[in-house]
Amino acid sequence: MYKKIIVMYVLIFFTVFSGAIALANDIHGDPGVIKSLHRNASTSTDFANYHAELVIKTAFTDDRYKWGGNQCPGFDLSSIMEEALNAYVGDKNIQIEPFYKFGAGGTHCLVGFTVLNKNIK
Repeated sequence: MYKKIIVMYVLIFFTVFSGAIALANDIHGDPGVIKSLHRNASTSTDFANYHAELVIKTAFTDDRYKWGGNQCPGFDLSSIMEEALNAYVGDKNIQIEPFYKFGAGGTHCLVGFTVLNKNIK
């Protein structure tokens, strides 16, 4: 009897808090140019941890954003979004403003982005 009650409370706890994490507003990161885009193949030992990582060089730091895997479960970019990011790697005239949510261990999980042309004010 008590086991069923405990299991019920545990399930309610995880349902409420996992839903709160998923419903949290997207956080806007600092815009910058794409420094690198790393993808893990499904055969990579890192694939279970994360599927890909984007590094954006901002005015002050290199910010890292990941998606997929255990670090960002449920946060996967579509292939079209990945292709768009790939097209801008190394383009100094294009900045990316990332949108992210927190994943496991405070990982910045990329959930979207805006493409900005630095030459247009």
